[in-house]
Amino acid sequence: MQRTVFFVSDSTGITAETIGHSILTQFEGVDFDTHRMPFVNDVDKAHAAVTRIKSAWARTGLRPIVVNTAVDATLSEILGGSGALMLDVFAPFIGPLEHELGVRR
Repeated sequence: MQRTVFFVSDSTGITAETIGHSILTQFEGVDFDTHRMPFVNDVDKAHAAVTRIKSAWARTGLRPIVVNTAVDATLSEILGGSGALMLDVFAPFIGPLEHELGVRR
């Protein structure tokens, strides 16, 4: 079985790709077709990314996986509209840090 994975970032994509590969190596026997999508840093680029993600889904018939490090909530929301499995790398940490620091990002 081969699954399509997109590493999406509003910067270089190195963090998304590095963490993503670390996670994917935990699943022996699954073949991953990986794609880095760096500099998805505005609404137009986010919509273009969604189109590409949906195209992969249509082509393979399998729901893509997105490892996302985009910090902007609007961009993450647009990416979520792709219907892919969204793995937001920073989300589990932002809320607790905001609470601990008493600062909203």
